[in-house]
Amino acid sequence: MRLTGGRLRVAGTEWAPAVQNINLRAAGLHIGPNAYNAPGFLYYARSWQVQTGRARVAFNAPYYRLAVGSMRLDTRQQTLVLGLVQMAPTMTVAEQARRKGHQAAHVTLRLPELALQGLDFPALLRRGSLRARQLDLRNGRIVTSSDGRFPVNPRQSVATPEAIGRLPFRVDVRQARITNAGIRMIYRSPRSAQIGVMAIQELTATLRNISNDPRHMSAATPMTGEATGVLQKKSHARLRLQANLLDPAGRHTLQGGFSAAPLAMLNPMVVPTRGIRLRSGQIEQIRFEMQLDRQQARGTMWAQYYGLKLDLLNKKNKRGVLHRVGTTLANGVFLRDNNPRQPGQELQTGQMNSDRQLRFSVFSLWRQGLVSGLLNSAGVPKPLAKKLSEAE
Repeated sequence: MRLTGGRLRVAGTEWAPAVQNINLRAAGLHIGPNAYNAPGFLYYARSWQVQTGRARVAFNAPYYRLAVGSMRLDTRQQTLVLGLVQMAPTMTVAEQARRKGHQAAHVTLRLPELALQGLDFPALLRRGSLRARQLDLRNGRIVTSSDGRFPVNPRQSVATPEAIGRLPFRVDVRQARITNAGIRMIYRSPRSAQIGVMAIQELTATLRNISNDPRHMSAATPMTGEATGVLQKKSHARLRLQANLLDPAGRHTLQGGFSAAPLAMLNPMVVPTRGIRLRSGQIEQIRFEMQLDRQQARGTMWAQYYGLKLDLLNKKNKRGVLHRVGTTLANGVFLRDNNPRQPGQELQTGQMNSDRQLRFSVFSLWRQGLVSGLLNSAGVPKPLAKKLSEAE
């Protein structure tokens, strides 16, 4: 059976899907009461091949629109390829937060291609299970924005490893690969109208055993992954992750490091959001090991740097008289200019210590741990470093 040049639009639903230029082919049709769900059949046919043009749906209506430039699937080959996936907000970040009544992720996504290999179509269509051998995401670009002038979302975040284990359907992807992605994070803090910006380029990652199936997921066989990228176009970063997705305590480990870079690369984010300017300082290398769960982040950081000086700023991001005094005290009393202090001396480690707020994503906890470790490495006392890392 063949259909060419079809169009589909479904009104009266939240998703309101519409698809253009549908071309499909069904082979091995057998229309009968025993064929619909029989082994080897899918909707009365032994195989389906589908190609479409542009498709669009409302996503999390009325806040987003999701569009796909093309789709190709072949149930016999177990492949699904989506071309040019785009998700765009329908309103500004402030309007979205105002309508939701709290801060909310404002995400723009552009993904030239999403490809699934070894996709179990019968499991997907009959049981709603996502089982696949390989997921590839290539050349994606993500921009996230948030407005700190609005209250924090009171509900717990679902962007955590243990949330996959609690999904009401099976997920089992043997391997996922992200190639040459770019992430740009924008934050408008209550203290300043100037936005803070942090960016990661050339992000490449591999995750293995993304599963909530007890046959595959356990403490002995966790999800594992590695990632590399460039932070603020300056520092090459590397991460290694291990997590048991069925652990209700959310325990996981994170290891990694950063290459040589000027500390001033952090100013586009810390100046408008924290009122701190890193006047000077050069990272030679940073490495860390962190253990995390639903309660906290704990670990050790080895930060080798020299020439650290900072400025404390007022709300106009200027150095007022009192801020000059605070800057002098901070640089002269608290901060360790060099680590190690002298060539040949022992490197002073930093303790990573930060409590978790379940309203925030696990990525926020990662950042909190890194901030506490970096501050403590620079000489900030552990209690103060912990408090500063947890600040909203």
